[in-house]
Amino acid sequence: MKQVEDSTLRQRAGSPFTSSNEGDSGGASWEATIQQAEIGLAILESDGSIRSGNPSFCHQVGRKETDLQQLRIWDLFHAHDQERCLHLFAEVITQLQPLVQFEGRLSAEQHPVVLLQLLCSGRSPSGERQLLAQILRPHSGVASNGSAARPSLLQTVLSNIDAHVYMKDRRGRYIYLNHGAHLNQADYPPGPNIIGKCDHDILPEPWADAIVAFDRRVFEHGGPLCEEERLPFPDGGERVFLSRKLLYPSSGESEFLIGCSTDITALKQATSQLEASEEQFRLLAENSGDVVFLINTDGSVRWVSPSLTTALGWDPQEWIGQPCTLFLVHQGESAEYQANLKHLIENGSPILARDQIYAKDGTVHWIETHCTPFITTNGRLDGFVGHFRLIDDLVNAMTSLTQSEERHRRLADHILDVVWSISLDGRFSYASPSVERIRGFTPAEVMAMPLSQNFTPESCERFSQGLEQARRDLLAGRTVNFEMEVQEICKDGSTIWSEVRATGLMDAEGHFMELIGVSRNITEQHRLREQLRVSEERYRLIADNARDVIWTTELDGRCSYISPSIFGLRGFTPEEVIGETWNDALTPDSLTLAKAYFQELQADIQAGRELRSFRGEVEFLCKDGSTVWAEVIAVPLFDDQGGFRRLLGTCRDISERKQYEQELELANDHLQSLASVDVLTEAWNRRHLKALIEQAISRSDRHDEPLTLILCDLDQFKMINDRYGHLIGDLVLVEFCRRIQSILRKGDCLGRWGGEEFILLLPHCPQQAGLALAEKLRAAIEATPFELAGSVTASFGVAQRLRAEPELNWLQRVDEALYAAKRAGRNRVIAAPSPSNPA
Repeated sequence: MKQVEDSTLRQRAGSPFTSSNEGDSGGASWEATIQQAEIGLAILESDGSIRSGNPSFCHQVGRKETDLQQLRIWDLFHAHDQERCLHLFAEVITQLQPLVQFEGRLSAEQHPVVLLQLLCSGRSPSGERQLLAQILRPHSGVASNGSAARPSLLQTVLSNIDAHVYMKDRRGRYIYLNHGAHLNQADYPPGPNIIGKCDHDILPEPWADAIVAFDRRVFEHGGPLCEEERLPFPDGGERVFLSRKLLYPSSGESEFLIGCSTDITALKQATSQLEASEEQFRLLAENSGDVVFLINTDGSVRWVSPSLTTALGWDPQEWIGQPCTLFLVHQGESAEYQANLKHLIENGSPILARDQIYAKDGTVHWIETHCTPFITTNGRLDGFVGHFRLIDDLVNAMTSLTQSEERHRRLADHILDVVWSISLDGRFSYASPSVERIRGFTPAEVMAMPLSQNFTPESCERFSQGLEQARRDLLAGRTVNFEMEVQEICKDGSTIWSEVRATGLMDAEGHFMELIGVSRNITEQHRLREQLRVSEERYRLIADNARDVIWTTELDGRCSYISPSIFGLRGFTPEEVIGETWNDALTPDSLTLAKAYFQELQADIQAGRELRSFRGEVEFLCKDGSTVWAEVIAVPLFDDQGGFRRLLGTCRDISERKQYEQELELANDHLQSLASVDVLTEAWNRRHLKALIEQAISRSDRHDEPLTLILCDLDQFKMINDRYGHLIGDLVLVEFCRRIQSILRKGDCLGRWGGEEFILLLPHCPQQAGLALAEKLRAAIEATPFELAGSVTASFGVAQRLRAEPELNWLQRVDEALYAAKRAGRNRVIAAPSPSNPA
């Protein structure tokens, strides 16, 4: 390594940091100048291949010039050094650094170590940028008398590059500065005047301090180091430089700092503006309801906006890198897709297309895509950019419209009813062919006849009034339509009944054209309706004289008929009840029952299911404020088309029967109470209490809830009976239970277990809470003397049921706890020990 440094120093007269006569190379051609140079120089192509090398270069690398033209610059070096050489060449070619140097072993025999310098941005006399390589080989024996010619070429290179190249000693003094430096352009002292000065001599303090600190780090670490530096300019602005610095060996123990600074102010500003612009467009794309995408020229997805997740459920990363056709139903093989792609590439104009695409859950959706070629500033196609949105609703609507139009066209061709059109003056302009089948007249005959020959006199008058009303509605700006039943004349002289519906037909500008209508033959329905009317009159006569109340109700719950017997049931006249709803007639509980039936009835009608009848007991409101129970039976009535018309029902007074049932229920409740309750204390008796304990155990096991028992006993109760008598003893037991009941929670149970022993069943209660409650009960018993019996105390045993513990074991543990309290002196609370941890 020392030999390399010495050899480099001997050639320093020919380095780019030595002054020269800059006009020496002006008359000779660029390549001729290089060929005549005594130092080893070669001209490189942008891909690293060697265009030519002068004799000195060929000699130093041990190659013939014809061999060099088959190689790239890094091929000259040993395999271990090629990667670093390639990396430095990349920095030069991308103009991150216009000048770099590299020390490595040649691939030639004996692998000599050389110093390679790569230079970029030098210009030939023709103005073209050049890439140069210079070889400095240790002990090359190059005479110093050739130095006058060597620096001329390199100085020309450095003077024409767009970078600030300089050299400093350890004291920070400039010992070289190229003439193309940006400091000269900034009206600072020119290069020769800066030589020998420090940065603090030529720059304001803050900027000089930053540069000196950077230089210090280079001297400490040896470099190369690369950082951004900022320099003030006389216009008050500040410029940004990308500086690369390294140490250059010198004589003795001193070293020199070599630096190359490139002005990147415009690049930084452009980058900042580009980033701001990209952020704006990114936010716009990411917050758009449409899915925005960018496709590479090979058809793969380069980028897609996050709205893809909302639209189709895909994560954008699942699309990136995949062929864009992968997610299309037709996989890009449809003729329409191929035509659109050809149009995009050949014409370069946007396209609007519709496709079917898969969502992540496998469902298929329609999308509308707008896509346009993405052309770079140099006119190169770099992909395709566009957006798409879901149009399922639009496609479905269009499909439904098409189907509807087709359906109505076929309907008009095969309809059984008569379709017609007529002017407001009563002249038919169209009649469908079905008129001949229904009335015997051809459409042409119908259109030729006046209204008086088409309708009976009464119906002709009614139809003419409909036309007149339509004329008035039109003048008033109202919707023109009418509906009526008319009697039409047939060709054989008979008549038929028709249901006529008509509406106004408007043109595109909203002007009235004519009336269009449909006539439906309802002769049979009219006959059945008349029969029904007669039948209803007959049944109405029967209902008016029946004892039970007969009624009809419409679907909205309003009474449309009720027989006179309603007065005897509720005290209302029929006139007062007709129009009444169930809300007015029933008590709240019965109203809930009636509403449920009506809701079921309406649901069955809409679903086309069979309608069921109703039978139940209902409580009605009477006029005097009382209520009456009635048995109600209701059945649906249907019209001649099978459609629901109304409910027909009867009401029968069952007040007397309901009274008997209530009395029986009260008697049963009383008997049940006698069977479950202790007669004296009104606490649960032992039999019922055992049933409650079994239920509580089952519930506790099912829900894994704590369950606790308290067994309590009046202390020395026998002495109370012996001293005051059993009557006073009974009163003490009653008062004892009353005090306990007043403290228990809702849901807790108190039962008499036997004699003066009582059990408290505490659901959702752990043992500690049971102990606290027992202590509270003990204190309440002791605190207030009992009337006639004086001070009374009680002992308590408490036990929480263990998991899966048998009922008998549990009761035995709480019993032992009670008698432990008795043995310990009475009037206290003792917890039952766990079988695994006996007290």
